[in-house]
Order: sequence, then C-alpha cells, then structure tokens
Amino acid sequence: MFSEEVREKACIITSGFCEYEGCLNKATEFHHKLANTSLNRKLYPKFIDSIFNCMPICNNCHMTKPKVKISERRASIYESSL
Repeated sequence: MFSEEVREKACIITSGFCEYEGCLNKATEFHHKLANTSLNRKLYPKFIDSIFNCMPICNNCHMTKPKVKISERRASIYESSL
C-alpha cells in the first residue's frame, strides 16, 4: 500500500488527474505498475510502494483499460537505486 507521502507526490506529478494518456478524469485510485505480490515485495522491497511504481488512475480507467505494467528488469534497476 502506498504511503500518504507517495500518493501526494503522485498527485502533484499528475496534477491530480488520471495518468492514462488522454483521460481528463481526476484520479481516485493508485495502481501498482509492478504487481503488489508477496514475491515482488520480497524481491523489490524499496520499489514496490515507491513513487516509481505508483500510478494515479480514475475508477473508469481502472475498470476498462489494460493495466500498465513495468518489467522486472526495470523494477530491479529502480530497486538498486533507491
């Protein structure tokens, strides 16, 4: 789960709007780009709930658009730099 600080920073970056390109709705939820699983938490403990894995989205996009995903390779690079 993302901390309040991470959620606030993500909203600042997106001006409070959904991060899906072309969407003009306000963000109402926060999506993990790399799935929030116990294995990923073990492999990427710093990255999993970081700003780099946080995507503000609206409910409509969350329900209708394909999930944005990040590769394990990229997650590993972020993890080593955090």
